[in-house]
Amino acid sequence: RDADDGGYSDWALEYVLSWFGPIPQKIDSYDELGRLSPILKTEQNIHIQDAIFIGPRENLTDNDKYKTALMEYGALDVSYANFESAPYYNNETAAQYQNISHKQDHEITLIGWDDNYPASNFIITPPGDGAWIYKNSWNTAWGEEGYGYVSYYDVGIFNSNYTVGYVIENTEDYTKNYQTDLSGNLTIDEYNANISYSNNYTSIGDELISGVGTYFIEEGENYSLEIYVNGELKHVQNGTAPFYGYHTVKLNKEIPVKEGNDFKVVMKKKSLPKLSYSRQHYAENITFVNYGDGWEDISLENETVSLKVYTKNPPSPIENFFNI
Repeated sequence: RDADDGGYSDWALEYVLSWFGPIPQKIDSYDELGRLSPILKTEQNIHIQDAIFIGPRENLTDNDKYKTALMEYGALDVSYANFESAPYYNNETAAQYQNISHKQDHEITLIGWDDNYPASNFIITPPGDGAWIYKNSWNTAWGEEGYGYVSYYDVGIFNSNYTVGYVIENTEDYTKNYQTDLSGNLTIDEYNANISYSNNYTSIGDELISGVGTYFIEEGENYSLEIYVNGELKHVQNGTAPFYGYHTVKLNKEIPVKEGNDFKVVMKKKSLPKLSYSRQHYAENITFVNYGDGWEDISLENETVSLKVYTKNPPSPIENFFNI
């Protein structure tokens, strides 16, 4: 049987945040026959710590927030309804305009826009000029050397829950990523009151707990986090989310742990990022959620939460530096 090498934006997001990628193309060049990349760990893997979400547009001219995101964060991961033939796609100009489908079935990389792109370049004339410029994944034989245009007035773009922009500004030298959320369908549910969720980990070396990553449902969402080591509360930190999306909270106090120490992070806020329907099999007694009436082990439902912990290497033998 042929392998399905497609996927969803959630999967790409989880792949990047799990530190499996991205990596330079020269290390993992495109394989026309194999197509599916192996899991590669190199010194050149780029560690992405933050991803901003931009919600769906309210109408066909609600475009400024995407333009702003392109300027601030660079290329965006966008879902849209793909058409490959007339009258919705003009092969001569690599330009798509359609007004019949809101269903997204393809991922593209949005790289820019042209407010003056002529409406006459589309087979069906849209209500006005203007187009988004994107890079497709179908090699340089497609479109204009691999690039195409989609009208501002196309009804099949910016309809998904979010468009993703990756924040490539990490300057923290995190060395390990403790995580359970490698894959699955992501949901971020909001509640009327704060709920708590936690992950338990065991240290695989002498290190410093330095950051905690999770998803936030909106800019300004309040949170409180706690760090426990071997059952003892070591750190409490409160704050607000800088944006809607995935954010790594830099701890204002790094917590030392030794190899074999058990540590736990507890996050308390009004939204819960869960992953389900994964091919992962989650171990029991790792991930818990408290909706207000006690802790539940959600691995029993084959679910987990997104709650990563990032560590750094200590600057000297941990016993000497921290006197523990």
